[in-house]
Amino acid sequence: MDISPVRWSTGKGVGILRVLFFDFVTAMGGVPTVLGHLLPGLNRDIEVLFLDPLESGLASVLEARGVRVVRRGMPGLGRSMGWGRSPKNIGILLRLGPRYLAYAGWLAGYLRRERVDAICCSFVKSAMVALPAAAAARVPLVYYNHGVADVRVLRTLPFLLVGRCARMIVTVSADTQRRLWSGGVPAARTAVVPNGLPPPDPQDHPLAHRERPVVAFVGNLHPLKRVEDLVRAVGVVLNRGVDCELWVIGDSPPGAGDAYRVGLENLAATTGLGDRVCFWGHRPDVATLMGQIDIVVLPSEYESFGMTLLEAMRAGKPCIATATGGVPEVVRHGDTGLLYPVGDVGALCDGLCRLLADGGVRERMGNAGRCRWYREFTLERQVHGMLEVLGTVVSRQRHPL
Repeated sequence: MDISPVRWSTGKGVGILRVLFFDFVTAMGGVPTVLGHLLPGLNRDIEVLFLDPLESGLASVLEARGVRVVRRGMPGLGRSMGWGRSPKNIGILLRLGPRYLAYAGWLAGYLRRERVDAICCSFVKSAMVALPAAAAARVPLVYYNHGVADVRVLRTLPFLLVGRCARMIVTVSADTQRRLWSGGVPAARTAVVPNGLPPPDPQDHPLAHRERPVVAFVGNLHPLKRVEDLVRAVGVVLNRGVDCELWVIGDSPPGAGDAYRVGLENLAATTGLGDRVCFWGHRPDVATLMGQIDIVVLPSEYESFGMTLLEAMRAGKPCIATATGGVPEVVRHGDTGLLYPVGDVGALCDGLCRLLADGGVRERMGNAGRCRWYREFTLERQVHGMLEVLGTVVSRQRHPL
């Protein structure tokens, strides 16, 4: 199907496609960061609206980048109400009762008044509110799934409802798509649109000389990230006489507490890293710090994609990551970086020693990673892929077979 990225056949005739992105965003993290890049990119070709009843920081970011933000809170809905982590918690919907139904009713009216062509949600909890509104307004729902760490989630009632009723489910990797298929989602209602990043600011990656190579982890400090494997591996590497320092950039997710971070700090102390480790906490200038990093490591239990890997590749840095989820679709083993089995600290040590000992290999892999980002993972490619999905969904809604 030939779909123009600018003018579309919609319910309003031939004109600009209007899409509402609706999500409960509790804090800035991986998914909000993706949306923070994607929505302004889409807004250049279609009309993008963003609605977040929690009025998170993402709304302010998008507004500053030219996206129209709709401000409509949901009474009684707060960060403390247990929405965050698992779609299994359908009880919250029942406790909201009339307020939930009233908000869904308002949302249906808004979709009609604004003549919205499609509504898109990135979280199951958001899609559960959007489903009745979209059905009442006869607007197609697109579920933008960013990963399925636990396939048991696919058998929960909220996901079953979303999987059955969403007109299309967009995933970020072929691995996630296969997981959706295993949960019974028809292949014809799934599409893969890999994440992307915009071109770097030339000021983001200043050349900097450091006394020793820097190995870095960038991301939320959560047990699923298995940062302890990296701490132990760096300790072994130092004991082998290979000099380096470890940077841990990131902090605990909101509401998760500091226990995991404190445990990592204690492990670093008992491992004897001393002044060879630095816990930076959350940093808004990761792109600038990337210029001083030599190797980026992502030792996670599971990653649907791994945005940190894209940031490293864009900056021309080699990656070492676990061969899990969608990671092998991003990192090419032996070309742009190295892959190793989850939890295999010995393999991680060997990979670190190999790259730390040979600056030429690091440079070759870093350059290959930058070329791969430019060919396959730019924001422009992500925007084009999402435009095709949205255009197809709206066309099928208006002109069903």
